[in-house]
Amino acid sequence: MNGAPAGSGRPKSIAIVDDQPIEQYLYPEFRLAQQLFRDNGIDAHIVSPSDLRYELGALYSGGERIDMVYNRLVDFALEVPEHAALRSAWLDGGAVITPNPFAHALFADKRNLAEWSDPSILQDWG
Repeated sequence: MNGAPAGSGRPKSIAIVDDQPIEQYLYPEFRLAQQLFRDNGIDAHIVSPSDLRYELGALYSGGERIDMVYNRLVDFALEVPEHAALRSAWLDGGAVITPNPFAHALFADKRNLAEWSDPSILQDWG
């Protein structure tokens, strides 16, 4: 990405982010994804949100800039204070976050999907 807007080009680095990732049931899946990315020339890190910082328009883990985040958090809106670096990076365009709060709300939030499949609500909305 190197100076290019977030979301353009091929990412050089990806962070797989979850709270306490090593303790997660799907941690072996995270490791497989990490190896797949690395096998394809993309540096991949498995990190906790506390390992991230947002400064000067970019997201960092340790000393490395993170271009893209594979968001495994259950706080899809990134509202928890510990997720502030991710939220800032998303809002400022400093990193691609997937799924990001908007995409999750639009396509995956079960509460919204329930409303969108309710004929009476849809009729009320026109």
